[in-house]
Amino acid sequence: MRPLVALALLVVDCFSDDPYTCASDSNCVYSGRQGGKCLSNGSASYCTYADSACGSGLRWSTTAAPSLASTCASESMDAGADLVNGTPPTVATVTPSIGPSTGGIKLAITGNNYQPGLSVTIDGMLATDATWISDTEATATLPAHLGRFGKVDVKVTNTDGLSGSAQAFSYYLGEINFSAPARYGTGKHTASIAAGDFNGDGKLDLAAENYDDANLSILLGHGDGTFAAAVNYGVGMLPADLVVKDFNGDGKLDVAVANSGSASASVLLGNGDGTLQSAVDYAAQMQPYAIASADVDGDGKLDLIVCNRSSDSISLLIGNGNGTFKTAVNVPVGTQPDHVAAGDFNRDGFADVAVANFMEQDVGILLWDKAGGIFKPMTLIFPGTLPSFILVDDLDLDGKLDLAVVSYDNGNGTGGSVNLVPGNGDGTFNDFAFYKVDSNPTCAHSGDFNLDGLPDLSVANAGSGTASVLINKGAGKFDMPTSYPAGQNAASVWVGDFNSDGKPDLATANISEADVSVLLNLSQ
Repeated sequence: MRPLVALALLVVDCFSDDPYTCASDSNCVYSGRQGGKCLSNGSASYCTYADSACGSGLRWSTTAAPSLASTCASESMDAGADLVNGTPPTVATVTPSIGPSTGGIKLAITGNNYQPGLSVTIDGMLATDATWISDTEATATLPAHLGRFGKVDVKVTNTDGLSGSAQAFSYYLGEINFSAPARYGTGKHTASIAAGDFNGDGKLDLAAENYDDANLSILLGHGDGTFAAAVNYGVGMLPADLVVKDFNGDGKLDVAVANSGSASASVLLGNGDGTLQSAVDYAAQMQPYAIASADVDGDGKLDLIVCNRSSDSISLLIGNGNGTFKTAVNVPVGTQPDHVAAGDFNRDGFADVAVANFMEQDVGILLWDKAGGIFKPMTLIFPGTLPSFILVDDLDLDGKLDLAVVSYDNGNGTGGSVNLVPGNGDGTFNDFAFYKVDSNPTCAHSGDFNLDGLPDLSVANAGSGTASVLINKGAGKFDMPTSYPAGQNAASVWVGDFNSDGKPDLATANISEADVSVLLNLSQ
């Protein structure tokens, strides 16, 4: 606090008829006066007030209680009167600390030196219903700020004109919407899609495999949501799935493809300029239908896990770290496995595997046995009917990997669903939560569509040609889905910021239309 300054002159009265000395702020609460505070000048404490008539940034005090003929009458201050500079407010916390750009939620603000009649602004916008609760508490209603996201300033201004602020609040996008699909030609029966920066220009590109053409399409991105014409690379017969990783550790993205018609996996190393080298094939078992990559054995080199639909098995190909792989080790799983995903489910530093056993209607969990150098016996969980895809992510942000299991059909004529299975962090899982989506969902991907820090879900629905979006509400709970037109038999979905605006967009592979669709995030 600045020193008290002696003053003797005619001023607008900002006193009340209370005793001038005080022990605490509670001694300075009187009708018709705002911001009464008990302040010391070093030798004694006096009631001071911050009525607007006193001027911006000032508090008035007296060593003698004046008599008031009327409110704010002119009074001559005693020779010992003191002019006290007010103390600026501070902002410590805002609860909740994140809210929608559509506004409308009540914020609780804490700090110090708050006065009745204060005002609150959020990123320069005046909040409504600002209410003084105490010297350390206030509330206000969040103003709408469409299109705004990220951290912003919260500013509290007292009636004496002094203010304080802090970056204590973040906006997230409150109105989720996507553009109509923009279409880009690929090849016959484009069944799977992924994204990555293949030419190192900082802009996302697309990779999609074409089931009937036995090739892989690369579409280089322009960074504005549009893409160059596809360039195709030969792979094995009837490619069904792909994964994009850096298999040889050179900082350039590579692609591996599961070839369901040739019992193999193709690996195409990237040149770093948007082109790929010729495919090298590795034997798997019958009808490889899905492929994943992770460092399963903990040697720092990426491995491949291929899901063999007609062999009821997975093939593990241990990576050599130079883009080549060892001969497959085949592990039996359930009946007609449709998809495989990897993650460290028990947090032991080694990747584990989850397999969607479609006809067996369960999901198999295979934990890595670091002592035996192979997977432990499979355990089963039962998250819904006809599982066709497994997404691995920490959906509730508790540090434990969860599963989002896509059910192709619920078996009751109501379409498919995505079933959320929270992990316990020890390789076991809890009961699932069921969310109905559109017809025949076949794929899911996560991304923070409203920029609130929580992973949301997107689901490709092949039967309805749509992409469903489910917004994460926290604690592993999601809103009901909103669906957007994508393309006929949209069989696969990927999430990425394709137009460099900071918001995740969608891309789908449309198996019946020989193309991919890009849906830009228009959310505000």
